[in-house]
Amino acid sequence: MKAQILFETTVFSNPLAIHSYFAWPSVARLKDGTLVAGCSGMRTRHIDPFGKGLLKFSRDEGRTWSAPVVAIDTLMDDRDVGLASFGESGLIVTSFNHRFDRIPSKPPTEYDLSYIRLAREDARQDLISGSVFTMSFDNGFSFGPVRRIPVSSPHGPLELKDHALLYVGRVFPQGDVPDDEMIRAYRVEQDGTYREVGRIRTPEKELLYCEPHAVLLSDGRIVVQIRVESRSKPRTRFTLFQCESNDLGRTFSEPVRILGDMAGAPPHLLELSDGRVLSAFASRYGRNGIYAMTSTDGARTFSEPERIVPLGPDWDLGYPASAELDDGSILTVYYAHETECGPAVVKAVIWR
Repeated sequence: MKAQILFETTVFSNPLAIHSYFAWPSVARLKDGTLVAGCSGMRTRHIDPFGKGLLKFSRDEGRTWSAPVVAIDTLMDDRDVGLASFGESGLIVTSFNHRFDRIPSKPPTEYDLSYIRLAREDARQDLISGSVFTMSFDNGFSFGPVRRIPVSSPHGPLELKDHALLYVGRVFPQGDVPDDEMIRAYRVEQDGTYREVGRIRTPEKELLYCEPHAVLLSDGRIVVQIRVESRSKPRTRFTLFQCESNDLGRTFSEPVRILGDMAGAPPHLLELSDGRVLSAFASRYGRNGIYAMTSTDGARTFSEPERIVPLGPDWDLGYPASAELDDGSILTVYYAHETECGPAVVKAVIWR
């Protein structure tokens, strides 16, 4: 597989303001054909108190995008935005957040501390912690309440054939959950209620399994890819494992490694209109960039990864997600730093 780049653009940026950091994007196509991109934005850096879940819409196949819309904005640091359309006009937006007793890794500014103090004072009124989601039934024009859910995943759930959603994610927060039961599947109904339907067993205690993404294939199988790394070496090179379910998420095969010696994660899966399965991920080690690999046999085997977008040496990048366009080309969103000292932005590339 060789990628041909057709178009590139910046989707989320805010270069003239202090809140100029945007990261962890997703993209989806609504049932009316509109593309929606989401990310955590209006931040000052990788970890701070200010993140919120933002959306933009495109009605010309990703060439231009609307002004940003706030979908999730709790009093805490709202991180990651996952997206999935469902039903005739439904859109679910997922995220997770940190408590405000988590001080940024860099020395906090007085601006940070003032915001933290304000949030702590107001915490009794509107505090939602952990993994959350909100739902729209008018293609993203309005949203319902922000609700908690026990699992989190960067790119959100998938739509089932009955228009309910299946959310495969890591338990968040972890609490006393056993290490080998962290990845679970929840069925989410259109009224916002949910229930656990299955678990992915991860027997290797040395490995940390997190940030999964699942796709429902046309043959009825659900394929899941998972970011995996060493527990004892938290900055080790991460890779991808894969498993599948033949009963809509009630049981799963044991995850197996599929990426070989290459480092890269987390994954985003997409079944294309011609039946191929696309897996996109990022590498932060060596040949940094956005990578993709395809399968012609229902995700049983994949091609060698191809670097779609080369990126600079900064480790703070990645989280690609893809949508198929009307002409069969692919739109992939990701985040990266455009300059050495500049903030992270969300970009999009159209390729085939």
